[in-house]
Amino acid sequence: MRVVYNYPLPYFFYKGGVIIKVLGLDLATKKSGYCFKENKQLIDFGLIRANEKDDIDHRIMQIYLQAKDIVKKYKPDYIVFENTPSHNNAKLGRELSRLHGCIMSLVFDSNGKMGYRDYMPSKWRSAIGTYDGTRNGLRRDVQKQCAIDYINKKYNLDLVYDPKDKTGSDDIAEAICICDAFEIIEKLE
Repeated sequence: MRVVYNYPLPYFFYKGGVIIKVLGLDLATKKSGYCFKENKQLIDFGLIRANEKDDIDHRIMQIYLQAKDIVKKYKPDYIVFENTPSHNNAKLGRELSRLHGCIMSLVFDSNGKMGYRDYMPSKWRSAIGTYDGTRNGLRRDVQKQCAIDYINKKYNLDLVYDPKDKTGSDDIAEAICICDAFEIIEKLE
């Protein structure tokens, strides 16, 4: 039996015949934001933390195991995350690719019950209107602040971006943004 995991959404999802459950992840090797939405309603969000003092293999395992627990708890139909962008830092690119592979294993372990979408950063940011196409809009601090502003306005939250802050508000905001982009890109209206 051939199983396709990046499958198109069935027609009944478009027509609202089935409640769709989506787990959005903003993946990183020290802290990753997550968000769970059911039928386009924000149900839960938070931060998955790894011990920053551990080596990369242990941090990836910690992120993976916590993500696995979230998947078990919510049983999403889709996991949505950011595609690994090309990096000037090859080491970081490899680490993120390894983490993405671990997350993909959660999809594969579902035996076809769960799909995934991975979007390039420019695609999901453009979909929700937080990327203006300018050179300034590519700056990390601008992108993070735009995500926070978008989420605070749409969901009446009070997240704050501070690059020195370890609360992960920006990671949480981007996980929610990625879920919102999924709804727009896949036309779940």
